Amino acid sequence: SSRFNHILFNKNHNFNDVDFIIIYVYNKNNPTVYILTIDDVKRYLQKGYDANGNFSFYCLPKKAYKQPQFENAWHRL
Repeated sequence: SSRFNHILFNKNHNFNDVDFIIIYVYNKNNPTVYILTIDDVKRYLQKGYDANGNFSFYCLPKKAYKQPQFENAWHRL
């Protein structure tokens, strides 16, 4: 089975020039893409801190992008 990691965004997460985020998950037997609008991404953003107190934003796979409505959803483009 594939290991899914969270997707990191910088603390400014400026999406002004972006309409979609496309996440490609490589699996030799079953490559998959997840297609999210910027509104989808913003809805699932979480804030996290590192050991030095610096923060960034991220999306968790199962709570954000690894959902059936986003999987191979080329029709969303």
